[in-house]
Amino acid sequence: MEIFRALLDSAKKKDSTPMERLEVNRVRTTIEDLCEEHLTNSDDLFKFEALPSAIDAVLATLEGEKFQEKYEFQQVDETIFVVRLKELNIL
Repeated sequence: MEIFRALLDSAKKKDSTPMERLEVNRVRTTIEDLCEEHLTNSDDLFKFEALPSAIDAVLATLEGEKFQEKYEFQQVDETIFVVRLKELNIL
């Protein structure tokens, strides 16, 4: 009986991993699309509120290397974020 429970728990964990990746991908795509739409120069700010259940996915996106190459962000509250384009220094 314990082996059955262990297998069942293992199956549940394996099933949730693709769903978690799917959620992170959805959040990343949404944030990137909205940033592209609302941020055209380094003076623009894009402020948004994330659902508490999506905070981990939002932070994974905002802290990602690809995102940080182009944008800066600030977490101003538990669920509120502000994003802006990075200024490029061209000599």
